[in-house]
Amino acid sequence: MNGIIKLFAYKIYKHTDKYNKDKHDKDEWREVLEYIVYRIMTFTLLITMLVILSNLFTIDNDIYVFTISFLILKRKFGGMHLESEVGCFILSLIFPLIVYFLFKNTHTQSEILIIMSITSAFMLAKIGTVDNVVRKLKKEHKLKLQKQGIIVLIIMLSINLYTNNQFISLALIFTVINCLIGKIQYIKKIAGHEKK
Repeated sequence: MNGIIKLFAYKIYKHTDKYNKDKHDKDEWREVLEYIVYRIMTFTLLITMLVILSNLFTIDNDIYVFTISFLILKRKFGGMHLESEVGCFILSLIFPLIVYFLFKNTHTQSEILIIMSITSAFMLAKIGTVDNVVRKLKKEHKLKLQKQGIIVLIIMLSINLYTNNQFISLALIFTVINCLIGKIQYIKKIAGHEKK
């Protein structure tokens, strides 16, 4: 898969290099492209696998509501990170299925859903974008993600107030939990480096 990513990234690089001379050096721009290609490929593969599993187990569209909401929030706020890319992909595939089957028959009152969603959104806004154990974000990039994250929260809350979909609320709640785990992971990593 690594070879395919590099090949696609190189083809894009050849066509875009002249537009990025002022913003990135060659190696940095190639890394950015490889990351973008990797993200697109894994997201496409994840959704494809979910579609196949949804058809096999007759799962309704709530699985996509949760998965897409959670992935967008995770992209903006960060959180727990696994060192293995394969492990990360498998968890990203299994986790939405677990949440779906655990909560599909749960019917929460709309008022409670709204309170849970608003509380989770405020907590995410307060926590902000979390550094992960693989790389520390630059301050400007972190602020940019936080601003984008606030916009995403407003959009999701607005949709949820209108649709009352518990899987949007669950995406918000699990993103808070994910961010807290990510924060603990990062603190432990820093503490481990200080001991050395």
